[in-house]
Amino acid sequence: MHDIATTSAHRRPLTGDGDIEGSKILIVDDSGLMRQLISAQLRKHGYFNFLFASNGREALSVIENDLPDLVILDLMMPEMDGFEVCRRVRLEPRTADLPVLVQTAMTETDKRLNVFEVGATDMVLKPINPLELGARVRIHLENRLLLRRLSSFRSKMKSELNLAHEMQKSLLPTPEQVGDIGARYAAAIATHYEGSMELGGDIWGVRAIDESRFAVYVTDFSGHGVGAALNTFRFHTFMLRPELALADPLASMVAFNGFLSGVLQVGQYATMFYGVIDIAASRLRYVSAAAPVPIARIGNDEECICLDSTGLPLGIAGDSEYERREIEFPPGSFLFLYSDALIETPSMSDPVFLPETLRRHLTEARRYDSPARAVEETLDRLNAEAPEAIDDDLTILSLCRRGNEGPRNDG
Repeated sequence: MHDIATTSAHRRPLTGDGDIEGSKILIVDDSGLMRQLISAQLRKHGYFNFLFASNGREALSVIENDLPDLVILDLMMPEMDGFEVCRRVRLEPRTADLPVLVQTAMTETDKRLNVFEVGATDMVLKPINPLELGARVRIHLENRLLLRRLSSFRSKMKSELNLAHEMQKSLLPTPEQVGDIGARYAAAIATHYEGSMELGGDIWGVRAIDESRFAVYVTDFSGHGVGAALNTFRFHTFMLRPELALADPLASMVAFNGFLSGVLQVGQYATMFYGVIDIAASRLRYVSAAAPVPIARIGNDEECICLDSTGLPLGIAGDSEYERREIEFPPGSFLFLYSDALIETPSMSDPVFLPETLRRHLTEARRYDSPARAVEETLDRLNAEAPEAIDDDLTILSLCRRGNEGPRNDG
């Protein structure tokens, strides 16, 4: 019987990743008769795409040049045996998951275990049963196909998630836009946004209202993934409507709640802080919808304070009522807003920060005189005490009013 070594035999084009029978099968055996016998048995099961090698070195060369989908490997061969082939195949990232079906006449249990220790996927005993061989080959080829599809799916999903992350980031103000707001209203503003591994639901912003007033807000939608991300897009679009009375925190929050109550699914909601800083009146007027407790300092006071942030989350009921609150906010005043990831890391039961510890942290050493420093040192402490990656979006918005200079009306 004629043997074909290290080349394909009876190959026809593959019809797609679902064509199991078109998979490449490498048969490695020092006996030409066994190579032809195994390929003949597999042809009866519908397989037709074969590669051949007569020893281990030849097999590694074939694998390197024409990667198969499955290897049927004899153990006892000259030059390089099947044990060494398995070891080397498993050491290479490109072939680490390549199915290797060992054929052997060994009967000792300990030697059979050695086969799996060096990396064999499965084993068939000689003399080979054609039905068993066909069944095992199909199982491993189907598994390989599923792994390929899973890998392709993951790669595609990763690419799409990266794109979605970038689209979410595009909703947020750019550093230039934040800098313009700060320059116009004599405020130092520092921000931090860190998306979770999944798509998340944080969205924040600073927005000019008129020559003496600007708005700041942080919104956190419940959940993760595509649903939470879609909610941020919907909300961002709604906030662009010109008819919204953004200068009035209470009217704005009522409008936000009415909109979200109509679009959020049952069980979804959002927390939000929405405030308007009036530099002419030196006031901060704000409304909270169950937002994490904001930290503030009024003028040159020594201590930071925790602001009242009680209120119903957005989207739960269309007729929810909210309360407008107001504090003095003269030059030197400081405001620190954040999403709940800051006070739920590393866990809700054992967080690095609670509102009170965060208040003390920001009071110490007058860190709040520099919003950028406040953000930086808060993150440094968080990362030092909870070094694992945060499994949630983390948003921080920190600002401080500068001296007594008035607003700039230069846009």
